[in-house]
Amino acid sequence: MTHPAVLIPAWPYMLDEGQACAYVSERRDALPPPAYGRGRTARWRRVDLEQWADQRAGRAAPVNDDANEFDRRAHG
Repeated sequence: MTHPAVLIPAWPYMLDEGQACAYVSERRDALPPPAYGRGRTARWRRVDLEQWADQRAGRAAPVNDDANEFDRRAHG
């Protein structure tokens, strides 16, 4: 049995609530706290969501130095 191809969009670095839920396949009330903002302006970093999902699965998450460097430069 073959399965249809699933196209994954190019995810932005910062995700809004709907994108964050889709990225980790979770409901809003199950997401970790956002990296920035609140309410309608809340944003999650993909790397934070990946680490959170890995921890929930009992796996150690690799450190993504490129993402951390981007954050340091962009947000001082």
